[in-house]
Amino acid sequence: MIRLSELRKENGLSQKDFGKIIGAAQNTVSQWENGSREPDNETITRIANFFNVSTDYLLGKNTDEVFDIEYIDEYDGFNHIGEYLKESRENRNLTLDDLSSEIGIPKKILSDYEKEITPVKSNVFYKILNYYGITQLGFEDEHGILEYEAHPPFNGDYNASYAFDKAVESDHYNELIDHIDLNNLHRIPILGYISAGLPIYAEQHIEGYTYTDLNSGGEYFGLRVKGDSMNALRICEGDIIIVKKQDYVENGEIAVVMVDNENATVKQFYRKDDTVTLIPKSTNPKHKPQFYNLKNTTVKIIGKVVRNQIDF
Repeated sequence: MIRLSELRKENGLSQKDFGKIIGAAQNTVSQWENGSREPDNETITRIANFFNVSTDYLLGKNTDEVFDIEYIDEYDGFNHIGEYLKESRENRNLTLDDLSSEIGIPKKILSDYEKEITPVKSNVFYKILNYYGITQLGFEDEHGILEYEAHPPFNGDYNASYAFDKAVESDHYNELIDHIDLNNLHRIPILGYISAGLPIYAEQHIEGYTYTDLNSGGEYFGLRVKGDSMNALRICEGDIIIVKKQDYVENGEIAVVMVDNENATVKQFYRKDDTVTLIPKSTNPKHKPQFYNLKNTTVKIIGKVVRNQIDF
């Protein structure tokens, strides 16, 4: 696979570590990368899903296709992310060699990011921030970037109350207030968790209420986020995600999913034939993609995540 080595290195993974994730020996990964051996179609799909690229891109059949790769400047509104990354590194008296050694990303890739030769991949960006011990908000403060100028996740939607709070604190009230409809706010429950055997809005689940201006004929609820498995999308511990209740999502969308009647989890969802892949988006390397065969495992979609209410 022509691009496997590049993708693996950009994600800071050794052949051995990647083999453990995908379920293959280090020698097998090496053979895949040098072209002396090809994985089966199911494994190719799993690898493509893990790196968020198409199988054609992974195999080098489409040199232009990069639409599935997430870049920090595509959804966070940074115009000079490379310049800011260089400032952050120099502020900490680190050389490119130092940073490369510490986070396991090749020096050339980091250099190209800083020179803005290539766009910055979000997973690398958050890996750098995690090494520095700062959040994205801390990074923005460090470089004088106003947080409300960045595009929030999920196609630019603002949570109504969050947008209103930001608007009244800023000089861009008229610009931001256009994102919400204060006349169409309605109350929805906040669920602390979702478990099997109880109605979704069971009293045991509800911990409070919030408001949203979403009203597209669907049914919505809030869900309190636990853990850091999706923090690379700025879905962090304590945040409230707004979920549209539905039993299907498109590949690549963020979903609330229940596996084998356990408590629900939030992950990026992919399905191909009878294989479901749930992908975390985290700066914490302990979170790995989860693969399920629908012939052996029940995977139930509870709803689609459409907004994130950031908890301050």
